[in-house]
Amino acid sequence: MRLSLLASQVEPHFLFNTLYGVRAYLGVIHSRLPRLAFRVDCADDLRHCAIPPLMLISLVENAVTHGIEPKKGAVEIVVNVARRQSEGQQQLLLTVADDGVGFGGSTGGNTSGSGIGLSNIRERLQHLYGGQASLSLTTRDGGGLQAGIVLPLQALPGKDH
Repeated sequence: MRLSLLASQVEPHFLFNTLYGVRAYLGVIHSRLPRLAFRVDCADDLRHCAIPPLMLISLVENAVTHGIEPKKGAVEIVVNVARRQSEGQQQLLLTVADDGVGFGGSTGGNTSGSGIGLSNIRERLQHLYGGQASLSLTTRDGGGLQAGIVLPLQALPGKDH
């Protein structure tokens, strides 16, 4: 059972399926917290890219638990998927931005994040992609955080990007 669990954390999913899970999760949270607005932005040509399972939803869950739920009033989460070029390589950039409470209310600058979920994501990225992938957390000037995952742009077998 443990081997099966580990395999399920490594085998890539279609980005489309991952985004569908994120939209469903945010829909459930919105029904519980009607003050939450959310948006998922992803170009159609990126929906067949490979993404390790459970990474993006972990970032969204962190945004809800640590940023959105503790804040009073209207809140928003924006999930964005984009393509970028860096040092001649195509990369997939996944970001989850919230306008929640952030890290202790501080603004500006970078932070490492030390939770178990974030450590797990960093370890998996290192294992799967070596130095070609990363996780970053940045406090937003207007409040809240932006978490970003950068990884090599790869289509799942049989699909073009």
